[in-house]
Amino acid sequence: MSKKETPFLKIPTGSHWRTIAKMPYLNGVQLKGEEVVTIMGFKEESFYSPKDKQNMISIVMYVSGHSEGIILGTRKNKQLEKILGGDMSTWAGQKITIFPQEEKHFGEWFPVVNIKDFVITKKVMTPEQIEKASAALASGKSSIAAIEKHYILDDATKTKLKSFIPKK
Repeated sequence: MSKKETPFLKIPTGSHWRTIAKMPYLNGVQLKGEEVVTIMGFKEESFYSPKDKQNMISIVMYVSGHSEGIILGTRKNKQLEKILGGDMSTWAGQKITIFPQEEKHFGEWFPVVNIKDFVITKKVMTPEQIEKASAALASGKSSIAAIEKHYILDDATKTKLKSFIPKK
């Protein structure tokens, strides 16, 4: 009986090993910047703690857009308490912002997941801004994605702006 060969992984250029490895918990490398997420729920899970050199049981928080959970240590629990209040039973369904941040652990720097309050920083476009955005789209100097980074676009405005994009 011959052993079936497993094909090599196709690894995209610039990939960090933490994005390729099937890590059970969300880490900072997987985040491309700030993300507004909704807390979906919590589970109690056992994992190996390199700091304590033993298996630990901790609360893991699951958020929208990610299948991996976020381990809630004391610091993250305090951050969540400051943002959402002390009653953890009310946290599910709430919006928070997660983002990558470099922290030193075990003498090395690691990108970790950090938490802050959910704040809307985007604005609704004024008619003048829609006109300027339409001109930028028509000339190819901007894109819908670029505009969405700075403004909230409802479906009607997005459809209107898309009509200014030149057909290829």
